[in-house]
Amino acid sequence: MLQTLIVSSVLAPLAGALLAFFGGRVFGRGAAHFSAILAVGWSMIASCIIAYQVINDGLIINKDWYIWAAVGGVKISIGVLIDNLTAVMMVVVTFVSLM
Repeated sequence: MLQTLIVSSVLAPLAGALLAFFGGRVFGRGAAHFSAILAVGWSMIASCIIAYQVINDGLIINKDWYIWAAVGGVKISIGVLIDNLTAVMMVVVTFVSLM
């Protein structure tokens, strides 16, 4: 569940922006604005849940999602690292975006 929240907190604003951009003329400006605000709001809620779990439980999330290259003992991967500072920054950035 936590990995789903992490992915949705990152991709929800992108999905809202794409829906507003491509569906703005179809759905109207009000619906386009509402979808973008709703997506950023969901990202804020997900970030708060992640921050609560990371700060209260002392959890550090370090996941590799994709290994881009591995040569010898060197591994270059795409992933996520969420510690206390990252969790607080996620909440601050999504709160400011929602304002």
